[in-house]
Amino acid sequence: MSPEHLSGKGVVPESDIFSLGGVLTYAATGHGPFDATYKEQIETRILTRPPDLTPLTGGLREILGACLEKPPTRS
Repeated sequence: MSPEHLSGKGVVPESDIFSLGGVLTYAATGHGPFDATYKEQIETRILTRPPDLTPLTGGLREILGACLEKPPTRS
């Protein structure tokens, strides 16, 4: 879920980009960008912490970081 969705602001086009960033982070690293044991912990991390993009480097880290940016920006 995107931060906007969790905050009750609804789903916006940028929510899809955020979700894509989460899926691609998992595919590239084997862990989600906000992994935790419980759903509530994951939701809190989405709202309050930067994504965990280790061990990514370079361009892929930049792209996924941009996808997971909070709040989203349009470019």
